[in-house]
Amino acid sequence: MSLLIRGFSVQICAGLVRSVLSSFLLAASIGLTVFTAAAHAQTWPTRPIKVVVPYGPGSSPDVFVRIVGERLGQRLGQPILVENRAGAG
Repeated sequence: MSLLIRGFSVQICAGLVRSVLSSFLLAASIGLTVFTAAAHAQTWPTRPIKVVVPYGPGSSPDVFVRIVGERLGQRLGQPILVENRAGAG
């Protein structure tokens, strides 16, 4: 592979380019792994979770969200608050 810089032809070894590129990708993936691990270390959620149901109380979507919300709240360790707002959809 040759590269033309200011009128000079420079030969670039393909193996060197692959080596530099693979080193860069390795460093980037390690960096992303470290940031992801730090993000998972946080306790979440820290407040109750509010779910807005765009239908009236007692409707099918309201009952469904309340059933799922109860089990989800048990798994997350936080209460799930269901708020009905007709026309919020």
